[in-house]
Amino acid sequence: MNNSSNPLHVHVYSGDLIKDGFTVNGKQKFKEERRVLITVGVRELELLMRKPKSERGFEGAWEITNDGSRIARFSPNSLRTYWPNWLHEMSDADKVMCGCSTCLDTDDIVEAYNGKRRKIISTTEIEIEEMVSRVI
Repeated sequence: MNNSSNPLHVHVYSGDLIKDGFTVNGKQKFKEERRVLITVGVRELELLMRKPKSERGFEGAWEITNDGSRIARFSPNSLRTYWPNWLHEMSDADKVMCGCSTCLDTDDIVEAYNGKRRKIISTTEIEIEEMVSRVI
């Protein structure tokens, strides 16, 4: 699959320098903190992981019970609880810096979704005002 059909994108970069003790000569040692950024949030990651393996999902996401039904092995809350501290969601600035089609296209999708949502809300508010004015 190409990058545009897969919303999950990981970007690794070197982060800040943090203190790491002292050398034998008494000088301060530093190490570079590595950060891993991911484009999707916890809920989107959960949905991606629950897909079938043929669609690049996680094979162990579902537990099959004796009666044949499936039970999810994790929830958004469990993912959030056990989310590694070195993994961070990308901010809009990080996505622009990355510049790949996945990072830039998802921003356009979110803008379109928000515009549609605003239009639905404003239309609904107008309809509610008309209904209220008819009642009075």
